[in-house]
Amino acid sequence: MKDKNGNEIFEFQGNKYNFMVGFDEESKLLKLTMIDIKTKQEKAINISGIIPQGATPDYILLNSKVEERLIEELTNCKLLSDRTGIFAKVNLGNMYKYDKNGVKEFLDYHTRKVEYEDRGKTQDEVKKDIKKYTDRLLQSKEVKNFLEDCNEETNTEDYIFMYSLLDKKNPQNSIIAYCNENADTVFLISPYEKGIDNKFEIVPEWQFNYYGGMMNFLDSNFEIINIGMDSHYSIWQEVYDRLLEPKDTRYSKGVEKYMKYCKKNKITKETIMKNFNLKHFTEDIMEFYKPKHRER
Repeated sequence: MKDKNGNEIFEFQGNKYNFMVGFDEESKLLKLTMIDIKTKQEKAINISGIIPQGATPDYILLNSKVEERLIEELTNCKLLSDRTGIFAKVNLGNMYKYDKNGVKEFLDYHTRKVEYEDRGKTQDEVKKDIKKYTDRLLQSKEVKNFLEDCNEETNTEDYIFMYSLLDKKNPQNSIIAYCNENADTVFLISPYEKGIDNKFEIVPEWQFNYYGGMMNFLDSNFEIINIGMDSHYSIWQEVYDRLLEPKDTRYSKGVEKYMKYCKKNKITKETIMKNFNLKHFTEDIMEFYKPKHRER
């Protein structure tokens, strides 16, 4: 059944609904709303403004006020997928038939052409250059002014390196991560993109995790350039907790890439304990290391 605009009508528990796809004016992230055709009452499926770091803009933070049965129905109809707790991905291809104009406008906005600086064009250049270049970038007046405008700490000389990843398909799309001295804010930086606003993604500590971020990147065409020793402690804890859940196979290739990196670079339970002066450390992820994928 279609409405007068040619959009499909969604039926749930005997009621008929239209979907409205839009985006938050400030964050530009996806905003999904259901409208009861009879009462015109609106139901927000998500809360705008937050998605997992590294995720594409079609991910949403589910509204806790929406009943679980509706979320399950949307998932069964393949309008939502990749649900991980409070987050889910909107399948825009399937959602298109419910709001053609909304989906088109959202995609038109987010398919902007990315412009890059005249550097970082090869894998070898990025491997040698990305940290040195980003360190210089962080000391620049332009970046310090940008951070001040964002109400972030400007003492960038105290920022702590976390990791750097090479995009093997597009080296200029490679990323590097730092946190501030208090480790309460993470900066995901794309140093080769033009424009300071495009280079920086600022992530509060409570929203950041390595599993949904770094492992997500590694699961695709990214590879590790370097990882700071301080980061390994947190990564091992996160990955170990996931490995204890055998049904959670998300980012399995990314986790394997990371474990292979640890084996090659002699990152062990003992080196982590020594670095942090720990007497006990039970989260030994290398106990689970059984390579399945052949690195290209």
